[in-house]
Amino acid sequence: MKRPWGILAAGFVLGEVLALKISFFSIPAAALLLAACFFVWKMPQIRGGQNPVLLKCCRRIFLPARSAADKRRMAARFLLLWALLAGAVRLCAASVPSDMEKELDRIIRENPYSTELTVKADGAEYAGNNLIIRSGCLLIYIPTADSETGFAKKAIGFSTEDPPKIGNTVRVTGKLSRMEHASNPGQFDFAAYYRAKGITHRLSAKTVEITDHHTEVPAQKIADLKKDLKETLLRVCEKEDAGFLCAALLGDRSELSEDMYDRYRKNGIAHLLAISGLHIAIIGMSLYKLLRKAGLSAGISGVAAGTFLTFYGIFAGSGTSVNRAVIMFLLVSLALSVGRTYDLLSALFFSAVLILLFSPYELFQCGFQLSFMAVFAIGGPAAFVRRELRVKGNLQLSLLTSTSVTLFTLPVIAWWFFSFPPYGIVLNLIVIPLMGYAVWSGMAILFLDRISFPASLSAAGVTHRVLQIYTASCNAVQMLPLHRVLTGRPRMWQIAAYYFLLGAGLFLLKRIKTDNAEKENRNDRKWEEWIRERRVRNDKKNDREAGWLKNEKKRRIAAVFFFAAAVLSVLHIPNGKTEISFLNVGQGDAVVIRDQGKCTLIDGGSSTNAKAGEYILRPFLEYHAIGKADEVLLTHADADHTNAVEYLLTQNGDIRIGTLYLNAPAERDEKYDTLRKEIEKNGCALRYIGKGDAVGALTCISPEKDLTTTETNEESLVMLFRKKKFSCLFTGDAGKESEGRILKEAEENRSLRESLSGITVLKVGHHGSRNSSGEAFLKLLDPKISVLSYGPGNRYGHPNRETLEKLTALSTDILRTAVKGCITIETDGTGMRVETYRKN
Repeated sequence: MKRPWGILAAGFVLGEVLALKISFFSIPAAALLLAACFFVWKMPQIRGGQNPVLLKCCRRIFLPARSAADKRRMAARFLLLWALLAGAVRLCAASVPSDMEKELDRIIRENPYSTELTVKADGAEYAGNNLIIRSGCLLIYIPTADSETGFAKKAIGFSTEDPPKIGNTVRVTGKLSRMEHASNPGQFDFAAYYRAKGITHRLSAKTVEITDHHTEVPAQKIADLKKDLKETLLRVCEKEDAGFLCAALLGDRSELSEDMYDRYRKNGIAHLLAISGLHIAIIGMSLYKLLRKAGLSAGISGVAAGTFLTFYGIFAGSGTSVNRAVIMFLLVSLALSVGRTYDLLSALFFSAVLILLFSPYELFQCGFQLSFMAVFAIGGPAAFVRRELRVKGNLQLSLLTSTSVTLFTLPVIAWWFFSFPPYGIVLNLIVIPLMGYAVWSGMAILFLDRISFPASLSAAGVTHRVLQIYTASCNAVQMLPLHRVLTGRPRMWQIAAYYFLLGAGLFLLKRIKTDNAEKENRNDRKWEEWIRERRVRNDKKNDREAGWLKNEKKRRIAAVFFFAAAVLSVLHIPNGKTEISFLNVGQGDAVVIRDQGKCTLIDGGSSTNAKAGEYILRPFLEYHAIGKADEVLLTHADADHTNAVEYLLTQNGDIRIGTLYLNAPAERDEKYDTLRKEIEKNGCALRYIGKGDAVGALTCISPEKDLTTTETNEESLVMLFRKKKFSCLFTGDAGKESEGRILKEAEENRSLRESLSGITVLKVGHHGSRNSSGEAFLKLLDPKISVLSYGPGNRYGHPNRETLEKLTALSTDILRTAVKGCITIETDGTGMRVETYRKN
C-alpha cells in the first residue's frame, strides 16, 4: 500500500467533518458502527458465499482477498474506515465540556456581572496593554500600564511589586464571559479560534492578588527569556522592524504594525509575519548544513538540528505551522540517521494525523489549512508538473512552486480573506529568498547585542534594508491594475468546481508528456504508420487521442483554459435579488442594502465597539465581494451611527465610497464639520437630502429641508424603501417629534399614508428607546417584521419595555440583532426570506 499515512489522514479529516456536520454523530454512534463492522466481518454467511441480498453489498469490501491487489485494496478500505471513525470519535470527545468549562458556565449563569476566581497560572505573556494569563480553558486579561515597564498595580489594586508568574495561584475578580462567536458574515470567530486551542472563557480582571508564589521555573525562564529578547529587538531596531522580527522570530505579534500586516496581507506575503514552515526550514537547514561543514555526520547533524528546532518550537508558542514543520524536520533527521528515504507527502500526512489527535478543532482553522495545503501543493501538483514537463533550472522550479502553492491554496485564501492577490506569485519569488537574510540578521541582533552594540546595529541595518525592499515591492504591486481581486467567500460548490477544473488541467499536462515520450521513440515515418495502425484496429480510445489530444500546442492551450476557468469559478456570483442586512454592531446601527448590483449603506457605527468599521463593516462588505459603497446615507451625527463609516473614509481605499448623503439640516450644523473634512479628504461626493428627495429606491420622508431643531435625533433621515409589494422603513434615531410630523403629513397626503400603511419591515427607531415608536405611529405602519438594533446590557436600557409591549400588541415578528446577530432579508419584491446569522 502506497502512503498509508495519506489514507489515515484523509479518513481522519473526513471523520472530523462528518462529526461536525452530522448532529446525531456521537461516541456511542461511532462505537455502534464499529461493532457493526466487526459483526459483518465475522458473519459466516458473507465468508461462505450464500449471502442475503442485503449483505451482498458488503461482499466486495469484506471478502478475504484472493490476490495481492485485492489485499492492498481491502487494507486501504479498512484503514480509511478506521481512520474515519477515529477522527469522528476524537472530535466528539473534544466537544465534551470539561469540568472546568461546566463550572465556569455555572458561575456565569449565577453571577454574570462580577466573579471571583482562584486559579493557577499555566501561562503568562504580554500582549499590547494586557498581561494575559491562561489557566486551563480560561484566559485572564489583566491591564498593564506598559508592556515594557510592567504591571499597572494602581489601576486594579494589585498589592505586590511583580506581576503574576507561571505557576502562581492568583485570586482575580472581574467579568467572566464565554469567548464570543462571530455574529456577522465575514467577522472573525474568536470562539472557534480559541476553541481549537482549548480555550472557551475569558475574564477581564479588575483586581488581582497572588495567594501562592510557587513558580514553575522552566516555563517562567522561557517566558522571561522571550520578554528579554523582545526588549532587545525593540531597543536596537526601528519600531516597525522590531515588530516584524518579534512576529517572525519570537511568535509575538503584539508589536506588529497594523499597516504592515494589512500591506503584507493584501499582497499575499502575510506568511512572513508568523513563524511558519519557511522560517523553520531556513533555521533548520542552515543549522544542519553548518554542522555538516563542521565535520559531523548526517545523522548527528540532523538529530542536533531537530532537537534545537523542537525547543525553538516550544519557545515560539507551538503554533500549528510550527508544529507541522518541526515534526517534518524531525522525520527528515530520522531518515538521515537510519539511512532511509524521506517522503515529503508521507511526512506531511503523519504530522497532520498527530496534530489532529491532540487538537482536532485545528482542522477548521485558517493556519492549519494553509500550512498543510501549501506543503501538499509542493509535494503533489508541483512535483507532478515538474516530472511531466521536465522542468529544470532554479528560476523555473521556483516559479513552478510559487504558482502551484498559489493556485492550490487560492480557494482557502478566498474563503478566509475574501480576496486573492494575482501578483503574489511573482512577489513571493522576490521576498522568500530574502527572508533568510531577515531571519539570520534578526538572530544576529539577539546574539551580538550581548557582545557589541554597534555590531547589533549593523545587523539591524540588514533587516531594515530587507524590509525596505518588501515595502517597495508591495507598493509597486499595489500600483498595478487588479492587484487585489475581491472574491467574497466562495460557496462549497464553487470550491468543488475549482478543484475539478484544476485537476482537469493537470490531466492535460500529463497527456502531453506521455505523447511526447512516444513520439521521441519513433521517427516521423514510424509515427504515421503507428497512427494508421491504431486507426485500422478501430480502438475508440486511441481514435480520440489521434485527434486534438495529439496536438501538444492545443493541449497546452486547453490546460491554461482550465486553470483560468478554475480561477474564475471562485469569483462572487450575485443571486439577483434584493438583500437588506441589519448588522450586529453592538449599540449602534448599520444597514447594508444590495440591490441590482449596487450597494447602499444606511448608517454605520457603534458606541460599544470603536473598531466596528474595521472588524465588522469592512469584513462584511468584502465577504460579499463589495468593493464600493455606491451610496452612503448617514441619518445624523451621533458616533453610534457614523464611526464605522468614518473608518471607511480614512482607510486606504479598500472599500470606496461613491456618494455620501447627509440630512438637509446638517448643512448648517457645526457638529458635522469634522465629518465634512474627512469626506473632503476621501474625495467622495457629498449631498444633502430632505423630505421628498429620492436615492435610488429609497425615498426620504423626514426631515424637512428647512427644519430647525436643537435635538440631533430629530434631524435623523427617515427613509422608505419600496420594491413592488415589499417595503422597509429606516428610522435612524427619529423620536416622537419626527413621528408626529410624519403622521400629520400622512393625514394630508393619501399617497404617503398608503405607502406607510402595512409596511413589510420596520427598523425600530432609536434602538427601541421610550422616546420613539409612538403608539399611533406604530399602528399606522403595522409592520410584519420589526428589527431592533442594540447592544446587550447597554447602559441606556434599550430596548425599552414599553416599546416592546407596543410591538408585541401589533403581533409583529420582533428580531433583535443582539440575539440573532446579523439579520438579512432577501426579497424579489413579492416574496421574502429572513435569515439570521445566529440560529438560536
